[in-house]
Amino acid sequence: MNPSHSHLHLAEPLRVLSESERARVSLVRSGEGLRVLKVERPVAGEDAGVLLGRYERLSELSRGPGLLPILGCGLTGDGGVWLLLPPGDNLPGLPGLETEAGIEQYTPMTLRMRTQEAGPAGARQVAVWGQRLCAGLGLLHGSGLVHRNVQPANVVFVEGEPRLGDYSRVGEVGSRVQTKGMEGFDPVQGGDDEGGDLHALGRTLYEAWTGRDRMEFPSLSRQVLESPEWGECGLGLNDVILKSGRGRGAGGFGSAEEFGKALLEVESGKRGIKRRVWLKGAVVAGVGVAGGWAVLGRREALPPLKWERVVEGSVEPLQSLRNRLAIDWQQRRIHYILNTEPQTTVRTINADTFKRESTVHEEVLQDVGMVAWHPLRRSVLMLPESGRVWEWKHGMKGATLLANGPVQVPVSGTPYWNPLTRRLGVFGGYGYFRVYNQRSELDIEKGQWVEVEPHDLRKAIWPRGGPLCSVDSGGGHLHVAAGAGSSLGQQGKREPGLGEFNGQFHMLDDIWSLDLKTGEWLQLLPLGRLGLGRVVMIFRHPRANALIVVLCRELHVAQPDRARAYMVELDRPGRLIEMGMDGTAPVLAEVHGYEFDPKDGQLLVIAGEAVYRVTM
Repeated sequence: MNPSHSHLHLAEPLRVLSESERARVSLVRSGEGLRVLKVERPVAGEDAGVLLGRYERLSELSRGPGLLPILGCGLTGDGGVWLLLPPGDNLPGLPGLETEAGIEQYTPMTLRMRTQEAGPAGARQVAVWGQRLCAGLGLLHGSGLVHRNVQPANVVFVEGEPRLGDYSRVGEVGSRVQTKGMEGFDPVQGGDDEGGDLHALGRTLYEAWTGRDRMEFPSLSRQVLESPEWGECGLGLNDVILKSGRGRGAGGFGSAEEFGKALLEVESGKRGIKRRVWLKGAVVAGVGVAGGWAVLGRREALPPLKWERVVEGSVEPLQSLRNRLAIDWQQRRIHYILNTEPQTTVRTINADTFKRESTVHEEVLQDVGMVAWHPLRRSVLMLPESGRVWEWKHGMKGATLLANGPVQVPVSGTPYWNPLTRRLGVFGGYGYFRVYNQRSELDIEKGQWVEVEPHDLRKAIWPRGGPLCSVDSGGGHLHVAAGAGSSLGQQGKREPGLGEFNGQFHMLDDIWSLDLKTGEWLQLLPLGRLGLGRVVMIFRHPRANALIVVLCRELHVAQPDRARAYMVELDRPGRLIEMGMDGTAPVLAEVHGYEFDPKDGQLLVIAGEAVYRVTM
């Protein structure tokens, strides 16, 4: 294949589908029709010619079943490598690709997207897909190559058939890989060989069949166990998936061909095991099924959250109360802001009786976007959209200007208290039709903001506005959840593979942890795991090494569902376990603020519908 870049001049760019530090993927129109163009930069120390040679070798193999065909490849003028690929099937329900709207909204159907949009597939269907993917892996393995990145996001449907793509980590067995694979798909014991691919494929099929995350393997929901397919082929598929993770030479499959034959037996109903044998294997694997969800390992589930409604109704009209509170636990006072033209109103209520104690009007301030409690100065800090900081103390008739730049703090960021630097910080925010992932902290002595982490699209955490932030009581980590944004932070740009797009940004549901000492980000929960709904609360459980995430499921119905709570274990990223909810059923369509009360250890939640106390 000619390694020139002249072919690129014939491709008309339509829109960027995704972009990272190493690769840019675009939808283009060429003489053959719509195509996907991927431009990849070699990793440090890798020669572009060597990378091109690998893709040229793959281009012939990729024409076989189960692999995404490489239709062309070559060198770019700036030292990169380009690949031309067929477009995946469009997400059902979107406009056709023959229209401008269809081009703008095009979302390729990956196995992950298919599961998110349509739900888990049946056992027989998963077995059929698995056979195709085994055929593709067999072609690679037969040529001495391993894929090393098998996962649902890299399985693309083309004309209804699943094909394994993303060849960025493909190489010979034992060859050096400079990028890490996805946790949970790579075997714990290492898997830089054919067995690692089979392990990853098993986890991929597990997600497609159960709808659960691979970190929850091998738990099965009651929906799977009570499916009409369970006796006919579900038992067999479970057996195959369990076997795929054992490794070659350890009771696992010896090849992709053997894996595919086992899946063919599942499809035909010839492969099955007795229920008592499966239950024995489940006990060995640490699976217990109860109440429709499973508990893994020997770790006991946390007791349910007990909700008690102590005040009926909202403390203020929803349209005027900002979603921020400043709580002085020493004086048992809750301060909050009302923005009413032409002034800003500071109100104070008692944290025990919830009766109003005082009201202060400040005509200087307008449109305060955030308020926070400064525990050292024992004052309320108010942040208007200008980025200035005003300070107000209980008993004062007005506010005092405390800081005025130079860093512009975006609107709809989230304030937090950093106990290590002993400064107020703000993460994320919106401004100039973009969202940001910058982090700034207030240096009161200098009267200005300090940019701790600048806005950077190369950071792991996507830019977002309005995220939720929670700091560990020990001061070690800042936990960030949800918010509205995208990988580029640009308003109006749809992100391939994600739902919940409101026309401006995607409603994100991922969860991250920031080590405040080292500045390193760790993803605790990837995008799409919480599904439809809105994250309204996140906090560290006082007696467990876990975060509690509260999700508001539905807003726009006459009788919305009550909120749900999930546990995310900090030492097991990716795991998500639903918790029980006792007592008054909260809806939590609007949450204004929540903090642990040091007086009794309960969580105080001020919502639009009521004020709650939650016992852990």
